[in-house]
Amino acid sequence: MDMALGWVSGKGDRIFASDILLLLEVQNNNLFEFQSIFEKGERVTNKLGLWYSRVMSDSALIKPFTSEQALNDLQAAGAVDEKNMAGIVQSREAFPDVIFGTYPNKKLKAQPDIFFGSCGLVVSRAVADVLHEAELGKTRLYPLSVCQHDRVTLVGGEYYLLALGEQKAAFVPERSNRVVPFGNVPDTWIKRGRKPEDFDFVVRDIALEGVDLWVDPRLRRSLFLSDRLVKSLRAAKVTRRFGLSKCEVVPT
Repeated sequence: MDMALGWVSGKGDRIFASDILLLLEVQNNNLFEFQSIFEKGERVTNKLGLWYSRVMSDSALIKPFTSEQALNDLQAAGAVDEKNMAGIVQSREAFPDVIFGTYPNKKLKAQPDIFFGSCGLVVSRAVADVLHEAELGKTRLYPLSVCQHDRVTLVGGEYYLLALGEQKAAFVPERSNRVVPFGNVPDTWIKRGRKPEDFDFVVRDIALEGVDLWVDPRLRRSLFLSDRLVKSLRAAKVTRRFGLSKCEVVPT
């Protein structure tokens, strides 16, 4: 049984699972299960685990691509991008079929496994293959031609637009580190600084259920992943640019 348990004391100190778990052998099937030692404090269940990805706030992943939609109506294209990053479902017609290099004299190479085009997040075939096996709910993967400035010559590789369509409101800002209120927008927070450390972000255990990839409406430009999805991405060796950090999971 792949389960980890931990506690947060009444003073807010984190007590790690390695300090407080007893491992018991289950004789019939050679599996193991954990028996916790209950002390004063609030129980925290990490279960399969949850992960935060900082891809939406990583400026190094913004690549010099544009699209016909962006050239014809930049404001409308920006609105599509904002909705996509918020995990709001949109029709296929809202997104481009082709993106191409912004600058005529710049030859573009094959792109990383995940990056920002002119329409939101774009993923490689290797990442898409993993995502196709995951529980995505209303999130969709649309084939996308990624071209040089001439709009015809492909940069190399096969890519998909990641049209996000799932939200889970589970983020706990008052118990998280490295976040600040997002301007005057009610009940909305934003990451401060670089990649969070493990357990900087706290989410409620309701996020353990349902889809494997989602946005939290309380944390702007957020992307969260289930542990099973992270394990699959790691097995495919495509997590390097995801900027992953593990979340602390607390009871609802």
